[in-house]
Amino acid sequence: MKQYYFLNARNEQCGPVDESELIKYDVTYETYVWTTGMSGWQKAGEIVSHQFLTGNNVPPPPPGVTVNTPPKFRASTTTVTSSCPETYMVWSILATVLCCLPAGVVSVIYSSKVDSLWRNGQYNEARDASNKAKLWCIISAGVGIIVWFIWVLCVLISGL
Repeated sequence: MKQYYFLNARNEQCGPVDESELIKYDVTYETYVWTTGMSGWQKAGEIVSHQFLTGNNVPPPPPGVTVNTPPKFRASTTTVTSSCPETYMVWSILATVLCCLPAGVVSVIYSSKVDSLWRNGQYNEARDASNKAKLWCIISAGVGIIVWFIWVLCVLISGL
C-alpha cells in the first residue's frame, strides 16, 4: 500500500502514513499530499482513492451532480490554513501592571477576545483583535517608558 505525506491544518508536513489511514488524520479532498514518484504536492481528491478519504466504498458523485447525503458521510472540503493568532495576554497583563494601566486594560480586553472569535469561526475578527492587542500593548509599554524617562529626568534635575 502507498505511503503518503500530507500537510495538516497548520501547513506542517506529516507522515508518512498508509493510504488507508489518511482519514484518521482528517485528510480531505482538499488536503495536499505527496508520495514517492510524484513531482510535487497535489490535492488528495485528485490522486487518492475515494474510499480512503471518506471511510466508505461509495463512489464520488459524477461532475455537476449534487447528492444529498447525511452530513456524517460528506467529505469535508474545508481546511484551516493557519492556527489561532497570538493572544498577547501575558504581555498585555505585564504592560498593564508595569507600564500604563489604561492602555494595558484595552490590550487585555482585545487579548481576551481572540480565542473565542477564532473558535466561532470569525477568523478575520480574531486576527484583528490580536493585532489590536499587540498595538495597545506596545502603546502601553511606550507610554510607560516615556513616563519613566521623564521621572528619572525630573529626579536628576531636582538633585542639581
